Parts: sequence; structure tokens; C-alpha cells
Amino acid sequence: MSPPSFFQQFLLHPGEIGAIAASSRGLVKLMVDAAIVREAKTIVEFGPGTGVCTKRIRQEMPNGADFFAIELNPRFAKELSSQFPGTDIYCDSAINAKKYLEAHGQTFCDCIVCGLPWSIFGNELQNQLIDTILEILRPG
Repeated sequence: MSPPSFFQQFLLHPGEIGAIAASSRGLVKLMVDAAIVREAKTIVEFGPGTGVCTKRIRQEMPNGADFFAIELNPRFAKELSSQFPGTDIYCDSAINAKKYLEAHGQTFCDCIVCGLPWSIFGNELQNQLIDTILEILRPG
């Protein structure tokens, strides 16, 4: 089975996939730099899609940092798991991030890199995600 294309998954799941192509290298650099991944001890990625941000996070994160990603799309999650052995990729909603953080022995994370398509989410899901972020992101 070939890796799922972003466009193909967009057509199959338009309510979950908010783009027809993966993020550009420039956008990925901006996102990872803004999240200050280089200084983080615990990093969570929401919606890694095909892994363009995941790859950059793994390159930039400090040695010994704890990193995991949460991807709702099962085809993307399966491909990410094979593409990034040793990285925990959970096939679930980002609103469940706390349980995965706890499974990693953590209460908070230092940063969240988010590739979720906010503009296609309804208010309830946006509010649930904001609540999750406020609950798991280290104060300060």
C-alpha cells in the first residue's frame, strides 16, 4: 500500500483534513521555531498529517526530550509510525492528549506544535481543544 496523499485524504475526509497539500518547509520552520522546540523537554504535536513538521521537530528537539504526536487519520498515523520508528504516534483526537502525556509520565508539556485545521472545526471542538491546550501546556 502506498503512503496516503494529502489530497486523497482531503477528498475522503474533508471534515478532518483542512488542506490539499502538506505544509511548506518555510511554514514548518516558522512553526517549529515559534514553539521553541530547541529548548523543550516535552513536546506534543497535534495533527502531524504526513509528517513534514514531525521530521523538523525530531531534527530540532534536544537530546533526551520526550516527543509524541496525535493524528486522527488512521492512514496518516500508520504511515507516520513506519516513517518515524521510535516516535510514539497515537491515532486519536488531540482532545485526549492528557492521557498520552500521563502515559509518558508527564503532567505538562513545554510546547505544542499544532497542524490542525482550526477553521473547519465547529465552536465546540475548538473550545475543547483550547481547554486541552490550557490543561496540558506548562504554566508560564
